[in-house]
Amino acid sequence: MKRIKVGRKQFFYYCMTAVVLAALVVSSVRRDWEHMFLCVLSLVLFTIPNLLKKRFQLYIPTLIEVCAVLFIICGIVLGEVESFFVRFKYWDTILHTFNGIACAALSLSLVVLLNRQERILFRLSPMFLLIVAVSFAMLIGVLWEFFEFGMDYFFGMDTQKDTWIYGFSTVSLDPLREGNITTISPIESVSINHGEIILDVYLDIGLYDTMEDLFVTFVGAVAFNLFAAVYAKKHRGFIWSLLIEPKETTKHNTEDMTDEVEGYYHQPRVRQRRTQHRGGGCRKAQYPLLRSNTSGAYSH
Repeated sequence: MKRIKVGRKQFFYYCMTAVVLAALVVSSVRRDWEHMFLCVLSLVLFTIPNLLKKRFQLYIPTLIEVCAVLFIICGIVLGEVESFFVRFKYWDTILHTFNGIACAALSLSLVVLLNRQERILFRLSPMFLLIVAVSFAMLIGVLWEFFEFGMDYFFGMDTQKDTWIYGFSTVSLDPLREGNITTISPIESVSINHGEIILDVYLDIGLYDTMEDLFVTFVGAVAFNLFAAVYAKKHRGFIWSLLIEPKETTKHNTEDMTDEVEGYYHQPRVRQRRTQHRGGGCRKAQYPLLRSNTSGAYSH
């Protein structure tokens, strides 16, 4: 009887799938249809990397796949199904920080992929990559906050978690409506529905949570770029190991790839190539470090 060899990545997928199935069984016993839907959604999201690889002929690094699956587990299964967002105060903050890091790394792949498709020759400076990475991370963060607000507003959910605050300043309490600021601090009593509920603090409905999420997303994106800028100086293959790329590119030798990576977090260098003049002499022609040919691979 032949033994079936299971690779590390495949074994990891099996384990994570088992975790989701266990959560699905528990949710079905509880008759919690919302959590059952989230578990099924997680299983569907697991298949996206393979679909992208087959549909667009992409090479996705194992590290990226593992991080994506872990993010799904931590965000959907543990965060929502097992209520980690409520049980652990900083669970949401940690995930949004990781989201900033992941989006910053993904932005590098988008820059390279789009550049190859459009066959544009340009030099990549560290400041340009920093702006692209932070902008992309913040775009994803804002779109996610739009989604959370929509779920709360239209479906009566509480995805934008509330915050207890002990004071605030507002112009809405100005009887003259002249824009004068009224400050109430500390808050001693808040009555809801004519005393049906009495609170000794004020309940903010999502503003603080949204601002904190966007701030840590920004911090994560900037931190990734600063770390990569320092780390890539001695480990040039680090950035390349995070890139999603067309499969044909992986056929090229590693030395050419690592030379290409220097352009990401170092000041762009210019290679010099000697070419013959018509008169028999030679001249020096400059070529940008990052370029694409008709096959989508690098040329030197």
